[in-house]
Amino acid sequence: MALLSVVLLATACSPGAPTAEAYTVTDSAGITIVENQSPQWTTDGWTIDEDPEWVFGRELGSREGVPLETVAAIRALSGGRVAILDQGPNNIFIVDGGGETVEVFGGDGDGPGEFRYAGSLHVCADTVLVPNRGKVSAFVVGSGFVGFMDSPEPRPANGLRGVSSDCNLLLYQPNAGRLGAGDTGVYVWPTVWFNRTLDRSEIVYADSISGVRWAYFPGTDTPQIPRFPPWQPEPDKAVLDSLVIQGIERLPELRWHLPSGRIVKIVRWSQRPAPVTKKDENRYEEKRLRLFRDAGFGPVSEFRLPALDFWETVPSIKPYFDQVLVDDADYVWVLRDSGDIGWYDAVYPPFFEQPPQLWFVFDPVGRWLGEVTMPANFALHTVADGLAVGVMKDEFDVQTVRAYRIERH
Repeated sequence: MALLSVVLLATACSPGAPTAEAYTVTDSAGITIVENQSPQWTTDGWTIDEDPEWVFGRELGSREGVPLETVAAIRALSGGRVAILDQGPNNIFIVDGGGETVEVFGGDGDGPGEFRYAGSLHVCADTVLVPNRGKVSAFVVGSGFVGFMDSPEPRPANGLRGVSSDCNLLLYQPNAGRLGAGDTGVYVWPTVWFNRTLDRSEIVYADSISGVRWAYFPGTDTPQIPRFPPWQPEPDKAVLDSLVIQGIERLPELRWHLPSGRIVKIVRWSQRPAPVTKKDENRYEEKRLRLFRDAGFGPVSEFRLPALDFWETVPSIKPYFDQVLVDDADYVWVLRDSGDIGWYDAVYPPFFEQPPQLWFVFDPVGRWLGEVTMPANFALHTVADGLAVGVMKDEFDVQTVRAYRIERH
């Protein structure tokens, strides 16, 4: 591949300022490639304040605040506001910059603007989109429910993964099935942009995962359901305007895709892989025993959490990262892999003590600035207006939403 130009990115030395080098090349196809050999921060980087700016929800032992059950998503709106999806009562809370409730949308039911299961939450401008049972409900802050963005034709609405900043494109990740024959094969996840009427689409790219085992749900004739091995890297993505920033967790790399699918930028960083150890395998078996103890041993439990020898192969290294998000200043945040079991931890949350989340931060150019450590028991969801907003769990699994100030030294 011919290289047209090479640029060395560096900044002046001062405490906490970027000093390391990042190399940027532009290849013959016009793709900008940023190679990060080390983080830019050589001394103090960004830190999170110890005390939150605001707390939303009801803490254990308090009579004040709204009790939260299952906070599935938090998205930033303009003016310091955030939208919070609580899947327990299927409510969407609009909270202002002080943590006070502005509006409440949704609710459990089948009426306009109600849900039986709110799949996820996405925002563009002051519009809030919630997929539910093949449709996408649209709410406008200050106006409430305004209708559906989907056409009547059934679509995989719960596969909604993002929306462009102008609200004109919806990003879906439908399940495309498998390639290959037999009990194991390759699972394919295409990522597709649809316009608002869903009569035009662009396939951005398709991610594939090998080593997937196919199984029928016990006692049913349900079509084969994929079983992903533990520690299996999966695709992850974030949306910046109409760009898709995509990564496969098996590589320390992110790719910027135009709606047409063309790659315009690749950001790489040096990171050593973490091996899957015997201790990790023992933790997996402990999780299986806990499931069997709680639900009883049988075909359903064995289907949900199979033994390690169920798969032909199990990854020997863990994914490099778990999640990607973009903040309101176009910085990219990448959640370093926590070492958990993967898909099974989403379905059956970890019962082991978890280390604080560690996020890598990349500036809009793609330079790897460094690492930011979150408070203990806190899961980051969004970064906006200088605040890290996410979910805090106490030792009794009581949830609150908290916003912490980010100190940029």
